[in-house]
Amino acid sequence: MKKDIISTIQAARGNRSALLALASSETLDLVAAAYNVSPQHAAPKVAQRLFDAKSVTIKGSSQTYSKGFSKRYDLTDENQACRALQTWGVRSLSNRVWHQVGKDIDAYYAAFEADKTGLLPRHSTVELKLIRHNK
Repeated sequence: MKKDIISTIQAARGNRSALLALASSETLDLVAAAYNVSPQHAAPKVAQRLFDAKSVTIKGSSQTYSKGFSKRYDLTDENQACRALQTWGVRSLSNRVWHQVGKDIDAYYAAFEADKTGLLPRHSTVELKLIRHNK
């Protein structure tokens, strides 16, 4: 069971969109458990593999505040790699739900209220962009 995530990542090698779909803190936890190490220890290698870069900038905007966000993460640093995976996972989930509900804020809030996992943020991400850097 634990090795399934490793084989999934290996199967997605070379397919950037498939790797980005796996980028989240849940994937990091599964990989860390598979290798019996802490998530922070595994984070740099996992993040660099999934994002296919040494550092990334996550940019986008939020519908609720109409405010943009931009943050660059150094994926060779354990803390920043963990934060990048967490941020991308939450923001991409929010963006997917935003598009699934037809870009309707009331429908998004209904989906937020119905979410039992607690992963969906209250404020929707309407635009999301990843910029890869080679350091």
